[in-house]
Amino acid sequence: MARKNELDKVGRWNCHACKSSFNVLPDTIMQKTKIPLQTWFLAIGAKMTSPPQRAAASNVAAG
Repeated sequence: MARKNELDKVGRWNCHACKSSFNVLPDTIMQKTKIPLQTWFLAIGAKMTSPPQRAAASNVAAG
């Protein structure tokens, strides 16, 4: 696989085996954003490595 030329569509990749191009973003949370992938991955990594947050008792609705 190789990235397409910079003059072509951004985010498109070429498969040398089948000679087709594809995009890795469809059907993801990153599909229609202008946020760079590096920023997405940094945010996801930060979220995954942060300690879990607990809900305060005063914020939990009485059921």
